[in-house]
Amino acid sequence: GAILLNGTLVASNFATETISGPISGSGQLVQAGVGKLVLAGNNSGFSGPITATNFLQMGNGFSGTLGTGPVTNNRSLLLDVGPTPATVVTVTANISGSGNVTNIGPGIVLLTGTNTWAGRTAIPQGTIRVGSATALSTNAALFMDDNNSGGLVGTLDLNGYSPTIASLQGNNTGNGTASPVE
Repeated sequence: GAILLNGTLVASNFATETISGPISGSGQLVQAGVGKLVLAGNNSGFSGPITATNFLQMGNGFSGTLGTGPVTNNRSLLLDVGPTPATVVTVTANISGSGNVTNIGPGIVLLTGTNTWAGRTAIPQGTIRVGSATALSTNAALFMDDNNSGGLVGTLDLNGYSPTIASLQGNNTGNGTASPVE
């Protein structure tokens, strides 16, 4: 069911837990467990901060959004947008913290916030589309590796922007092209 969150909700899960209903309000959501917390509802009405100390996943391959408040990710933020490559979910939240951001779904994640996370940005499948000059963290290495994903790798769509990244990493041995933006 729906959650109206105007206080603090702490998820101390030991295994994967899914919140399927929408979250609204301006309270705080804290993922403090050793398991993964999956946000599978339409949380566009949630403006509070989200803090994750372990695995936080936006989406279940079919539905799910983060909300509009800031996200502090100190381990791993997984983005699972789908079910088709044409599905687009916009992330307006500002993402910070020491953790990694990984696109694990086949769809398109449009990042529009001012993002400063320090972990790696990985795109093993699907697409991360840049929606602002500050959408990709300048602190994070971009990791695209066709050796780790069965010969496939996702797509980084610059969408007309020229973001600065810390470095480009990965071992790519397949057929592909990289073209500079002019």
